[in-house]
Amino acid sequence: MNQIKEKPQLTYIEALKNALDKIIQIQGRSRRSEYWWTRGTVFLVSIVLARLFSPFGLLVLNLLTIPLTFRRLHDTGRSGWWLGVSILLRCSLTVIFIADIFQIASAGIHDADIDIYRMIYPMIGKYFALGAVCILYDILLIVFLCMDSDKETNQYGESPKYYRE
Repeated sequence: MNQIKEKPQLTYIEALKNALDKIIQIQGRSRRSEYWWTRGTVFLVSIVLARLFSPFGLLVLNLLTIPLTFRRLHDTGRSGWWLGVSILLRCSLTVIFIADIFQIASAGIHDADIDIYRMIYPMIGKYFALGAVCILYDILLIVFLCMDSDKETNQYGESPKYYRE
């Protein structure tokens, strides 16, 4: 009989070892337990490091989880670009914010009679809308990351959780 069987759940140590063994590998698939145990550890380490070191160390630590997130998305049959879109949304929001700050600063410098509040109120609405899009997209991404593995081999490789007997 050709039944699909499930491998035992990874322990905390096994999950971290798997993640560290493939720390820069984008190809392949990662199980939920590997992803969430590693993300939880990174979160807790970030809290400790935030008190001891600069934000740069936290950035590097979180950047190292990008390949893991790609592999987790691959495990559900989705492209890693789902995470890429989230990053692009945040970068776009930052660039728009910086451009608006420069616009406000230059308007205030050149024309003392301009009503700065007329410029700011539409910007607040724009940030609210873009922020809402980012939050909704992140909720969708979390749903994808929580989904079970594809039981069969998909375009990203064999299932790390299921096997045929």
